[in-house]
Amino acid sequence: RARLDAGALLALGERLEARGARLAALGARATVPPEDLWPLRMLGGLFALLARLGVTEDWPALVRSAARDGWDGHIGAERGTFG
Repeated sequence: RARLDAGALLALGERLEARGARLAALGARATVPPEDLWPLRMLGGLFALLARLGVTEDWPALVRSAARDGWDGHIGAERGTFG
């Protein structure tokens, strides 16, 4: 189990801000269609909130499960934590 590190996320934000011009150039080439943007914003907000709350979970296993099973898989199902 791992805790999302709010300090590490803030440091990442600062590093990204320092590379603003390079990121803007990349963003101009790698645009996300508007219909796909809301999930990315939701995930960003979710990770920021979980980091602030200090939530711990097996994050790599959650990501693997989501990538493998999509909406049909629930990592908590075997533990009985999701309905």
